[in-house]
Amino acid sequence: MVKASAPGKLMLFGDHAVVYGHPCVVTAVSKRIEVSVAEYERNEVCIDTPGVNDHSFIHAVLSRVSSLWCLPRSIRITVRSSFSGAYGFGSSSAVTVALIKALATYTSRAISDRELFLFALDVVLSVQKVGSGFDVAAASFGRTLLYKNKGEIIEPLPWKDIRLIVGYTGVKASTVEIVREVAEKRDHHPEQIDLLFNRMENIVWQAKQAMKENNMPWLGELMDEHHSLLQTLGVSSEKLDSLVLAAKRAGAFGAKLSGAGRGDCMIALVSKEREEDISTAIRLAGGEVVFVAFDEEGARLEV
Repeated sequence: MVKASAPGKLMLFGDHAVVYGHPCVVTAVSKRIEVSVAEYERNEVCIDTPGVNDHSFIHAVLSRVSSLWCLPRSIRITVRSSFSGAYGFGSSSAVTVALIKALATYTSRAISDRELFLFALDVVLSVQKVGSGFDVAAASFGRTLLYKNKGEIIEPLPWKDIRLIVGYTGVKASTVEIVREVAEKRDHHPEQIDLLFNRMENIVWQAKQAMKENNMPWLGELMDEHHSLLQTLGVSSEKLDSLVLAAKRAGAFGAKLSGAGRGDCMIALVSKEREEDISTAIRLAGGEVVFVAFDEEGARLEV
């Protein structure tokens, strides 16, 4: 048996703009998806994914691997997750990356992190049709990355004394639907939307510098500005705004939605001294505080 795992992700800066070739900052989180590949007694591929009925990414991986590698017919694939797909942590990319890594090892093939990323990106795009690949990069390489345009830039960023609280709205957002809505807005108002995306890109470059300088107040201000731009884009929600406001009033350096918006999660940048107060404020505002670590290791084999 071979086991491999890959982390989920959280978008810090560059939400939506990354789809149009702009850079983003994404971090790998401690919630992981584990995939095991083992010999199966029957002459078939058995897929065991408790609670998950959508096997499209798994089938896409198997289709690509079967055409390129010598894949045994009698195998059992088991998927276990330490997080719910509802959070928007990038479960599809994580399971794709973990499965490719497990199958590579099972078939005695060496695969570098870069090769793993490119293989997984190709698979994810074959299923989703659109996407930038930042979630695939986070699952493959891990840590905190400055990422751009299908791997044009993949640069690790320093993570020192950064404390984030994640608040889940309780609402599962449809990333595909929201991305489609933004695309329609851009078709009708290209100048206005591209102006927002250009401002988001400027924030990303400033965030990179703020992280290098370990400047939390500056990083928080950039989060606030970014959330305001996402509100203007129309992808926030009353629930997200209420959690962001609650975190700010409780003393967060800054806060913003993370990802596609309309639901899923928000993040708040906090000090150690105010961490508990801000967590309580998010709960009182109706959010669920999700405990995760950040800047985590990428895809790896498990013993």
